[in-house]
Amino acid sequence: MQFERGHFDGAGLAATSTPPPQGFSGLLDEPAERFAPSAGRPRPAPVPIGPLAPPVPVADSQGCLALDDSRPVRRAEAALVVLAAALAGLGLVMVYDASGILAERYGSTTYFLVRQAAWVVVGAVALLVVRSVDYHFLVRSRRSIVLVTVALLVLVLVPGVGAKLNGARRWFRFLGLSLQPSDFAKLGLVVYLSGFLADPSRSPRDWRAVLPCLAATGVVVALVALEPDLGTAALLGCVGASVLFAGGVRLRVIAAACALVLPVGAAYAFVRLDYARARLLSFLDPSADPLGAGYHVRQSLIALSSGGVFGRGLGRGSQKLFFLPEAHTDFIFAIVGEELGLLGALLVLAAFAGIVMCALAISRRAPDRAGSLLALGMGLWIGLQAALNVAVVTASVPTKGLPLPLVSYGGSSAVATGIALGVLLNVASHARGFGRSLALAQAPQWGASTGGVA
Repeated sequence: MQFERGHFDGAGLAATSTPPPQGFSGLLDEPAERFAPSAGRPRPAPVPIGPLAPPVPVADSQGCLALDDSRPVRRAEAALVVLAAALAGLGLVMVYDASGILAERYGSTTYFLVRQAAWVVVGAVALLVVRSVDYHFLVRSRRSIVLVTVALLVLVLVPGVGAKLNGARRWFRFLGLSLQPSDFAKLGLVVYLSGFLADPSRSPRDWRAVLPCLAATGVVVALVALEPDLGTAALLGCVGASVLFAGGVRLRVIAAACALVLPVGAAYAFVRLDYARARLLSFLDPSADPLGAGYHVRQSLIALSSGGVFGRGLGRGSQKLFFLPEAHTDFIFAIVGEELGLLGALLVLAAFAGIVMCALAISRRAPDRAGSLLALGMGLWIGLQAALNVAVVTASVPTKGLPLPLVSYGGSSAVATGIALGVLLNVASHARGFGRSLALAQAPQWGASTGGVA
C-alpha cells in the first residue's frame, strides 16, 4: 500500500507519491478488517470539539502544514475582553443605581455615573496603548518603574502634597481629580518582580540573590501601610508573595520574610491605628458596636440576605438609601447581591474567576519567563482584590477599603485595572505568535524537494 500525502496550496490537497515517513508504513499496511467496527471491540473515543479540540493544521508561507497551538491563547484573549467589558458595563449600571440618591447632593443623579464613565474610557484607552507596547520594554524599565512607584508613595505622605481624607493621606488632588498612587503600586511591583525573577543571571533559589525583590516588596507594602491603607498593603503583600513563589523563590524564604514583617505590622496597626483596632474587635464580635465600627458589616449583611436567590430587582434595593455607607464604592457587591440576588452575585464571581483562568492560560503559553510571571501577577492582582472585597462585604475578614475591580466607583482603580488588562493582552499577542511559529518550526520536513507536507 503506497502512502499518499498532500501538498496544501490553498485550493486543496494534491496527491503525490513519496514514501511514508518512518513509523507510518506498518500502520498503513494493516488489513482493513482491523479498523472495521466489531461488537467485541470498544469503539474509539470521539475526537473532542470546542475548547478540548486538538490543534488544527495551519499553513506557512510555503503551503506546508503544521499544528497551530495558538488557539487556547486566542480563546483566552477573547474571553478576557468579553469578561472585562461585561464587568465594566455592569459597574456603570450599578454605580448609577447605587449612587443616584447621593448624587442629588451634587446637582444631578448622574454625577457619579458620568465621572465613572469618563474614567472607564480613560482606562480603555490605557488598555489599548499598553496593549500595543511590547511588554519586554516594561521588563527592561523595571528599575525606573519601581523607583517612580516608591517616589509617588513617599510624596503622597508629605503634608501639602498628598490630600488627607478621613484620617488617611492616600490621594493626589489636582484639577478636581483624585489619583491614588497605591493603585499603580500594584503594577509597579508586579513588573519589577517579574523582570527581576526572569533574569537568567540570578538564581531565585538563592535567598541572597532575591534580597532586592524582598526589599522592594517590603518597602512598597510599608509605605502603603503608612498612609494608612492596610487593605491595599495586605493585597500587595499577597500578590508579591505569589509572584515570588511562582518565580522560584523558596517557600521557606517567603515564610521567613513574612514572619519578620507581619508581627511588626500587626502590632503597629493594633497600637497606633484606632480604627484598625476597632474594626478587628467588631469583626470578632459584630454585636459589640453595631452603630459604630460594626455598622458597615451589619448593613452589608442585611443587603445580601434581603436579596434572596433572585434579588429584589434592579433599582429596587433599599440599603443604598443612606443605610449602607460607601454603597457605590467598596460595598457595591452588597448592592449587587440585594438587587440581583445570589444568582447575580455568583455570575460576578464567575466572571472574575474567568479572568483569572484566562490570565493563567496566557501565563502558561507565554514565550518567556518574564511574560509568564507578568501575566500571572496581573491576573492574581485582579482576582485577589476581588476576593478580598467580597470577603469584606460578607464579613469573612475585617473591613478594609478595597474597591471591586471594574465594578466599584473609582478612577484610579479603573485606569490601573485597564493597564493590567493591557499587559495581559500584550503577553497574549506574543504568546499567540510564539505558538504558531513554534508549531511551524517543529513540523517534520518530509520530501521538501517534491513539495510535500511539512
